[in-house]
Amino acid sequence: MNYSKIQVPNGSTIFLNNSKSLLIRLLIATFLYKDEILDISADESEDVRTVHTALKSIRRARKLSWETTTAITANDCGAGYRFLLSVLATTDGNWILTGSPRLLKRPVRPLVSALLSIGADIDECECGLRIHGHPLQSKEMTIHCEESSQFASSLLLISHKIGLQQLHILPPTPPSMPYINMTRSVVNAMLGGSTVNLEADWSTAAFWYALVATSEKPRRLFLKNLRLDGLQGDRIAADLFAKMGVKSEQTEAGVWIEKHGNPRIGELDIDLTDNPDLAPVLATTAVLYPFKLTLSGIGNLNFKESNRIDILTTTLARFAPTCYHCSKDDESLTIDGTRRYTLPEQVIPIDTWNDHRMVMAFALLTQRHRVLLADTRCVKKSYPEFENYLHAVQSVQK
Repeated sequence: MNYSKIQVPNGSTIFLNNSKSLLIRLLIATFLYKDEILDISADESEDVRTVHTALKSIRRARKLSWETTTAITANDCGAGYRFLLSVLATTDGNWILTGSPRLLKRPVRPLVSALLSIGADIDECECGLRIHGHPLQSKEMTIHCEESSQFASSLLLISHKIGLQQLHILPPTPPSMPYINMTRSVVNAMLGGSTVNLEADWSTAAFWYALVATSEKPRRLFLKNLRLDGLQGDRIAADLFAKMGVKSEQTEAGVWIEKHGNPRIGELDIDLTDNPDLAPVLATTAVLYPFKLTLSGIGNLNFKESNRIDILTTTLARFAPTCYHCSKDDESLTIDGTRRYTLPEQVIPIDTWNDHRMVMAFALLTQRHRVLLADTRCVKKSYPEFENYLHAVQSVQK
């Protein structure tokens, strides 16, 4: 039976994808305010290519008669679905916005309600949302973002198209606030004529930080095109992994990361309200380092591509004690890696639940255990290059 293994020589240059969060916002803002569609490379993430294709379909459909209804698919891209909803609601035409079965179950109602309140014509249908797009105007709006910061970003992207001057976001400090700030920066730069530089993706870079932190031997890797500054909130990963002895060195072409010793951590509490995408990698790191980790502010994780809190709890419980705390105001996950289990040598199958973040997180387990990741193709959603580093190894049965 084969098992999975990350095989990267020491000193390797690691190729990261562009930040899909940043690039998707740039694509949509450029389309709305310059009536242009940016060119993208063939190796961009599936989410980026999904939005790029959708924008081209919208541009073609604008030339059709009003009697024509055009289907726009966001596939499995949550940002694409929510951002395109506002775009279509304000674009003349008849549209059906659709996506994967999982995507259609993810929260969108607060955004729909906000758009309806200013005169949008949106109805639910079996395959998604039916939209009769037309010009909208509103100087002031309120959006509830308890379930997703993308609701606010969606409205901010169309803000200057609809004359929006004041957007009230509830709660005032919602989850993933750095993504809202990123949206504001992109729109302001677009309208101000300044340039937004693309950045390598920090959510995927966090995997390589974790790999270096949990390696039994000293390891040094170069993360190409990564910047320690920039618009991405997940750049906090550099500070978090510094607690585990991973040093970051910025160069013009990227960042060198290198492990310096194994600081004794004991217990670590991290609030991920602003950085929920880091939760899977950090949780798995706790098992391998090891230390006792409590992640708080992760209540929205079960609204993602999979029920991430539930999956992390049950999967990592096979390797170390885990506890999922749930309360009215907060949800947290504790992993006690200091009490990790001694497991037999046989191959351990791991389900990845068609979730790109689960693939990268559970790939870390290949450093210590013989695990077989059930399906890794979904990692193309955010990091197509990743599969080039993940190899199948023939298990020798004892």
